Order: sequence, then structure tokens, then C-alpha cells
Amino acid sequence: MNTFIPKVLTVLGWAVLFYNLIVPFSEPTATWLNYGLIGLVVTHAIEVVVFMKKIQASDSPGLNVLLVLIFGYFRASELPAPAAQ
Repeated sequence: MNTFIPKVLTVLGWAVLFYNLIVPFSEPTATWLNYGLIGLVVTHAIEVVVFMKKIQASDSPGLNVLLVLIFGYFRASELPAPAAQ
């Protein structure tokens, strides 16, 4: 699966959400975007926990934790499956 376009859209989404923190949009848009940011952070943190075995089996687990926090499932789907034990 080609994940380039979803990753670009995810980065644009993060950019809009963080821009709202620096220069808030008008109400109630700013509040909803703040809720969206909280939801995105929580969702991606849960994805890190769910995909931890795949992350630990990768070559650079620290970097992959960061990438899953940013891109979520789009990065986790690219990680190799952990070796069966």
C-alpha cells in the first residue's frame, strides 16, 4: 500500500492543529481543533502501545515510536511483523 499521500495529509493535519495552538482561529473552531489535537495525540499513543511488538522488532525502535506517534497506522503498517517465537 502506498502511504505517501496519507502521510502528507497527516502532516498537514498536524500543522493545522499546532498552528491553532500558536495563532488560535475564531471560536468555536479553535476549541474543536484543540479537541481534535487531543484526540489525535491519544489515538496515536494508543497505536504505539498496540504496535509495540512490531516497533521493538524493527531496526530502530526509538525512531519508529516517534514515526508511529506522527503518522499512526500509516507507519505501523510498514513495519515488519515480529518473528514468531
